[in-house]
Amino acid sequence: MARPDGTGHREIVPHPYCPINIAWSPDSQRLAWFAHWCDEEETSPTLLLIVNFDGSDRRLLWTRDDVNPHGSDVAFSPDGTYLTVRFGDGSMYRVAPGCEPGPDGCDESSRTEMDDFPEHWLHSYWPQWDGEAAATPTPR
Repeated sequence: MARPDGTGHREIVPHPYCPINIAWSPDSQRLAWFAHWCDEEETSPTLLLIVNFDGSDRRLLWTRDDVNPHGSDVAFSPDGTYLTVRFGDGSMYRVAPGCEPGPDGCDESSRTEMDDFPEHWLHSYWPQWDGEAAATPTPR
C-alpha cells in the first residue's frame, strides 16, 4: 500500500506469499486473497488468507493441495460476515473468516459447500471504495 505520490509504502500481504484475486471487505477494513508460495508456483498449495487492513490478525483460513490458485475467486458477503470462494476446479464454498486456524487453516466446520457463486459480489463486477459503490447490481 502507498499514497498516490509513492510515499508511505507499507506491505500488507507478507512475503513469501504471491497474492491472487484480492477482495476488500465492504467496510474496507479487511483483505482476503488466494496465494501460493512465490518461489514454488507449480508445486505449492493454494492458500486462502485474510488480514485486517492495518496488518493485524493475519489468518490462514484454508490450504488446498489439489487446485491451482489461478482461476479461483474470493468475495466478501455484502455484510462482511463471511467469504464466498470458488476454486479453479469449480467447487464453491461459504467460509467463516473468524474461524480459529490450525497449521493448515481452519477445520471443515468453518466452511459449507455452495451451489452458486454470487458473481455480483466480486469487486471486478461491482467496485466499491470505502462504502461507496455504484448502483446495486442486478444478479444475472
